[in-house]
Amino acid sequence: MTQTKTNQECHPLAAAIDSRLNQVNSSTLKTTAYPLRLNGQPQVRHLPTECRSSELVAPALRETFRRLAAGTDPWPLTLWGEPGVGKTCAALAMLDWTAAFQPKDVLGRAVHGTLYWTATDYVRLTFHAEFGRVEVSPGELKRIVCKAALIVIDELDRATEAKDSRVEAILDLVDWRKGRPLVLVSNGPPEKAAVIYGKRLSSRMSAGVILRVDGPDRRGG
Repeated sequence: MTQTKTNQECHPLAAAIDSRLNQVNSSTLKTTAYPLRLNGQPQVRHLPTECRSSELVAPALRETFRRLAAGTDPWPLTLWGEPGVGKTCAALAMLDWTAAFQPKDVLGRAVHGTLYWTATDYVRLTFHAEFGRVEVSPGELKRIVCKAALIVIDELDRATEAKDSRVEAILDLVDWRKGRPLVLVSNGPPEKAAVIYGKRLSSRMSAGVILRVDGPDRRGG
């Protein structure tokens, strides 16, 4: 039987991100194309029932978040590691901290919204959009992806087989987000994702930050 965790046991992972991350703002950012404006306090928009637990955030991961938000390190961020070590919760924390409305990009385009999908769900959405089964068209979906402040794609290595042409949906998204805030989450190493998606994805990953997340399985038995 699943037990509901108390507030003491389950609290925003974002609260564990040190004060330096929260204090990053436009006056202290280095000149880069895509830093992130952060909320004064975390705002949960995605998977609200998912536990964001402070002990899941290692110091190295907090520092990586801080540098990415400041525009110091390049995107995308790839988090990989065994199931249950806190990769998804860490990625959700960054979504929580990211302000919904951002300064316009270098081309003067509006940037707003945060998005979370598993790779499987995103592929399914593109398929339904192509065949008119959802209200959003393929072109509209691309515009949504391109203007988002931050996107997380979870379960990257569970999306589909390499022979499935729908992997193009993931590759297109990664291309559209080139240089822009994007977090890719995978249980396997980047080499496994490269087997599924090819060198095009591994090239995009290697242009950013790749971080292994270690630790015990925090999901419990």
